[in-house]
Amino acid sequence: MSSKIRESLSAFSKSLRSNVWNLIKLTMLSCIFITALLIRITPTKWGFYLTEFDPYFQYYMTKWIVSHGWTGFVEWFNWREPVRLFWYPYGRHVASSALPGVAFLGAFTYLLLNTLGINIPLLNLCVLLPAFMGALATIFVFLLGREICSDEAGLLAALLLAINYSFISRSIAGFYDDESVAIPIIILSLFAYTRALKGTRYYVLWATISGLCLGYVAMTWGAYIYVANVLALHAILLFFIGKGDRNLSRSYMLLFVTSTIIIALTPKW
Repeated sequence: MSSKIRESLSAFSKSLRSNVWNLIKLTMLSCIFITALLIRITPTKWGFYLTEFDPYFQYYMTKWIVSHGWTGFVEWFNWREPVRLFWYPYGRHVASSALPGVAFLGAFTYLLLNTLGINIPLLNLCVLLPAFMGALATIFVFLLGREICSDEAGLLAALLLAINYSFISRSIAGFYDDESVAIPIIILSLFAYTRALKGTRYYVLWATISGLCLGYVAMTWGAYIYVANVLALHAILLFFIGKGDRNLSRSYMLLFVTSTIIIALTPKW
């Protein structure tokens, strides 16, 4: 009886230590997220402003979509008349010359919040969205670091990304432009692809999620091509050194096909 009691106490102690450590890691990650968010929303104490020309253009597209309601996401692809506010006097064909990813995310968030009864000025939302996405990237990079190495590596990666000046400058409040949306989604795509490569029973789901994310990056930022090339090079090198397998082939093909379909649907004349 005493032996069973000792075993039970030992198991309880291990479980308690594990739960306490998990709580500590969750607290650390929450602190990192809050720190990243507070750093990035600092400029709003001087008011809600967009910081450059490109964010104003993104705001213009977002406002156009919102003015058409939920159908604006479809109407955007039929936006044919030139807008003479840009490239005057000839105007600019927005749908054929601009990537809609940032505007789509901003418009979707605004319409969703309104549907839930949360009213916030569109300009304020566009100012705050980059800061939120920048903070959210710390969660995604934690997941990626944990998947590749360990929880500790993920926490360190999240902390470094939270205070990295180069990334802060591209995800600060008011910088409503491509990088603020694309970079967090790139990290999420890499996380999902890593999960797929591990050959779990849900590899189809993870590879598809990775492809959807990469496709959305392509709708947001022209630099998606660098990520696509790195993933292709990674697959080629693995086969070249003899470490490629069927799971790599299936995961990469799902990623490639899914992202290519989205890229093909993005209009470019």
